[in-house]
Amino acid sequence: MTEQPQSPPDRHSTREVVKGFLIGLVLVIVLTCALGAAGFGLAGYLRSFATIGLWFVFGFGVSQLIYMVPAILIARRRGRTGLAKGLIIAASLAFLLNASCFVLFWSGRMGRIGG
Repeated sequence: MTEQPQSPPDRHSTREVVKGFLIGLVLVIVLTCALGAAGFGLAGYLRSFATIGLWFVFGFGVSQLIYMVPAILIARRRGRTGLAKGLIIAASLAFLLNASCFVLFWSGRMGRIGG
């Protein structure tokens, strides 16, 4: 019997990228809520909402680096490049959404909220 060499599994499969995107989406949602709660709690405790609470909310793109970069590096180190690509896509979309909302908010085109 001759053994045929098996080809390595496709590491960039669509399923891996989608799985990474969904994991990244869950990370973004859960940890954004946790960072927001921590920011508002800390701002309430220190009674300085304008300085701390707003920076936790508006600094989302920077605070995302705290948990997303290690997740991407771990996925790459384990050889799951498709998963890492999905995480990068989720992080990029979340950052772009945050940046566009930030620009709309500070440009004054959103109108006044609550009156």
